[in-house]
Amino acid sequence: MKKKIISLCLVVCLLATAIVGGTLAYFTDTDAQKNTFTTGNVSIDLWEDFGDNDEEGIEELIPATGSAQNGTLKNGIEKEVYVTNTGSEDAFVRVHIAIPSILDDGDPSFDAGKNILHFNYDEENSIGKGKWDWSKAYGDDKYVGAWNFYKGKIGDVDYNVYVVTYETALKKGESTVDAMSQVYLDSKVTNKDITDIKKVLGDEWYIYVAAEATQAAGFEDAYTALNTAFGTPGEGYATKIAWDKVTGRTWVDVETATEVENEGDVLLTADTTITANSVLPAGATYDGNGKTLTKDNPDTITGTNAGIVPTSGTIKNVTIEGDSAVDANDPTVTKGFRAVYATSGLTGELVIDNSILTGTYAININGGAYNAANKLIVKNSILNGWVSFSGCVDSAEFTAVAFNAGNDGYANIRPYANTVFTNCSFSDDSTLDTGAKDITIKFVNCDVNGTLITATNVVDLLNLDEGDNYGEYTVIVEND
Repeated sequence: MKKKIISLCLVVCLLATAIVGGTLAYFTDTDAQKNTFTTGNVSIDLWEDFGDNDEEGIEELIPATGSAQNGTLKNGIEKEVYVTNTGSEDAFVRVHIAIPSILDDGDPSFDAGKNILHFNYDEENSIGKGKWDWSKAYGDDKYVGAWNFYKGKIGDVDYNVYVVTYETALKKGESTVDAMSQVYLDSKVTNKDITDIKKVLGDEWYIYVAAEATQAAGFEDAYTALNTAFGTPGEGYATKIAWDKVTGRTWVDVETATEVENEGDVLLTADTTITANSVLPAGATYDGNGKTLTKDNPDTITGTNAGIVPTSGTIKNVTIEGDSAVDANDPTVTKGFRAVYATSGLTGELVIDNSILTGTYAININGGAYNAANKLIVKNSILNGWVSFSGCVDSAEFTAVAFNAGNDGYANIRPYANTVFTNCSFSDDSTLDTGAKDITIKFVNCDVNGTLITATNVVDLLNLDEGDNYGEYTVIVEND
């Protein structure tokens, strides 16, 4: 029976019988639902061909005989999981398969001989170059063995989660090959094993399957795209996936309400909440259409904490907001929210127009190599938070921009390149502290809380003399 899936529910029946001298326990396998996560501008369906279910979706799972390795396995249940791209843009996809830790040996030994429940895939047709890859990295030719794996809690239950990544970008309407082909119960399981497991899991056991997808445009491979969009699977990642939204009916969660006008371009059609950074391909346009983009972080996060991550292009007509979050790997570290965060510098011109950016940082351009084509242009906008851009930028221009303190009280501007402020307004607590020497900072018809900036008051109004490089860069003030 073909079903869209969010979870596979295993219900223990504890019926026992004697077969070949052994005491066996029987499982029933109920309906599977849909669990889909998307980012950017793509849409996917996660599907399952599951056994030969009766009309109620029940499949009897009994301990296996024979061997999966030599093709003699009996009592395995078909469970073919695959993903279809239902969106308009090419997409990279990956699937998370979460199994209760008590049923699966997992890290560090990954000894399948100790598993209570097994799952298989077709080694000839499922894995290999251009198909599914169960390993942690692209291009290492180790499609199995170096498992992409993490542990986490779903509710109060410990789970082992295997991540399998599809190497080929799916075009509109295309589907992956099967990520897995069957599940089966280990032949050595007894009623006593089931009784002990029920003390941990209760009467209902769940295997969860979740799919993630992101745009292929702008990325060299699936791992880079998915790790950038959602984060790298690891400790704490289970909190990113909304396992608790399983309701027993088909459910779709689309993270962003966006429409794509051209390849890579994004148009918001409604106020939108995201849980992963929104990556803007080089040269593309993100048009907020007057809507608000909100970053909703879990309690802890891995990776960067940002709204939009560009390298070049245009961001316009959007309000971006979000909060700081605790680092999943170090609870003593808080990751400030960056509304616009170029994590590896610029690769061209970045224009921000008619937008309101609020965070610890309103704009942060970090690292990258200098290029004369790398320019930052901000106009007709409100920036609430720290503004900093690295030496990869050749020059920056701010026109009709208001600078204010952000979420964590920062109102600092830290340029590393020649910068011109024209018709800009700064709050009382704004400060300017350059990150480089031998650059020029120019103010044209600007004010601090209504007081016109002049050559005689600029130092005091923006606390220039408190900066590390004060006196080693040039300040020019021009007023009409």
